[in-house]
Amino acid sequence: MLRKFVSLVVLTFFLSHSAFSQTLTANNVLILITGEPSMPWYTSIQKGISSRLAQLSQSGDQRIPNVYIEFLDLYHYPPQANDPRLGAIMTKYRDVPMDMILTEGITVAHLLQNNPDFYPRTAFDSRPVVINFNTLGVGRDNNVQIRLRFDLTAKLIKQLVPGVKRFVVVGNYDGDLNHIIINNVQEQLGLKAEFWEQFESVEQLVSALQALTVNDVVYYNPLRIANADGQLLIPYEVARLVAESSPAPVFSWSEILMGTGIVGGYLVSPEKIGARMVDTIFTPATYWPQHDFFTCTFDKQSLQRWNIDRNRLPLGSLLIKDEQTSDVFSWAALRKMLSFGNSRNELDNLCLARQISAG
Repeated sequence: MLRKFVSLVVLTFFLSHSAFSQTLTANNVLILITGEPSMPWYTSIQKGISSRLAQLSQSGDQRIPNVYIEFLDLYHYPPQANDPRLGAIMTKYRDVPMDMILTEGITVAHLLQNNPDFYPRTAFDSRPVVINFNTLGVGRDNNVQIRLRFDLTAKLIKQLVPGVKRFVVVGNYDGDLNHIIINNVQEQLGLKAEFWEQFESVEQLVSALQALTVNDVVYYNPLRIANADGQLLIPYEVARLVAESSPAPVFSWSEILMGTGIVGGYLVSPEKIGARMVDTIFTPATYWPQHDFFTCTFDKQSLQRWNIDRNRLPLGSLLIKDEQTSDVFSWAALRKMLSFGNSRNELDNLCLARQISAG
């Protein structure tokens, strides 16, 4: 039996027609989320959406639309032909004229592509307008690509782990993303990236990791794998297992994995994605953000464990001391460097920009 998906009405304000025509891009906005709300990534996206809407409300902004969120849980219950969840959503909101639909994730974007009868548009300028947020930049109508920036990750690893001997990718990426990783690792590190994609058990994964050395690097893409009891571990638990088992420093691309023991890096923030989804409601199409979803964050204990010199971190990096506290790295050095822009590299400038925009 198909599990009932989770829905949430985030915030509702009454707006007159005149307010809509003058200032508001959309009165009613439907947000479709790939997973379910208890998963850390989606909890963080929901936080970003709610926080941005709360900021608008507190500022007295009169443009706030009605926002409806549906969690489709496509990981536990994959898409189907003529998926009943879509029909149920249209029935549920049959009296709500949707102006915009925002999707999160590749799977839900493809689901809408394969179901053109879901809120069909009768003309080019008709509503609802669909905008998709995902790492491939795919979907119906319009797309905001969440670029993972493997080029910056490769540069960062070269800066933090000089002389790395092996670059091992744990987990599966889309073929196009694999190609990007291969090219960047070759260009920046002079290495051939190794891809470890399939494991029959946790023990097999741990054994493979323990054969690595401190001169190697692991790049973890969130995956799920069964433990000895047959229980399927969530990606956060697998990240903790990988970090604990690996003699080589472990990097990744997702901010929600901080606290598992990974080093950190130039990380995608799902909370920023959620906030940007709300911003997109009010932003003309020509100004949609394409890849500004990052934080420069590192785990202090992991840096110490793998003897990574903190002086090699980009200026403005955020240091996580533990799961409760953090500080911004080397503000004294930052003040000193502000007047010597030519001494900063690309990573310094990017991380500094994110600290300034956040504060």
